[in-house]
Formats: sequence, C-alpha cells, structure tokens
Amino acid sequence: TGLNDDNETETLISPNPFRNTITIHKSETTHLRLMDSLGRTIMLSQVSEQVDLTDLSPGLYYATITSNGHSQTVKLLKVD
Repeated sequence: TGLNDDNETETLISPNPFRNTITIHKSETTHLRLMDSLGRTIMLSQVSEQVDLTDLSPGLYYATITSNGHSQTVKLLKVD
C-alpha cells in the first residue's frame, strides 16, 4: 500500500507535531518503522500504544504503521 491509501481516515498517531512521545491509536499490536527525511530506517519495533522518541533530534520523520496486513505511512514532525 502507499501513503495514506488505507480505508482508515482517522489519525493513527498523535500528537503531531510531537516533543518526546507519540501514541499509536490501534487496539492490536502494531509494527512501527520510523524513517528519517532521507529514507533511512532509524527504528523498527513492535509497539502497542506509547512510543518514547525522546532521543530523536527535531525534524521531519516518516512512520509506517503495519497492523493486520495493512500499512499506512504518515509524516511526523518532532519539535523542541
């Protein structure tokens, strides 16, 4: 699947922009792939809800969330 072409229109990740943590709004276990603005994978993890991203530098990131065989990619902005 491509960018935001899943049938779900609700926000999967909040807050956005974020400072230290994000919440993934899915009831089941989800796989998260976090990439920097150059497309390099910087995190690959199985998550259930809260994700601590305190160690990331401020900037633009792309998060691909995979759950039940469906993927969705969203832009994330980390701020100071």
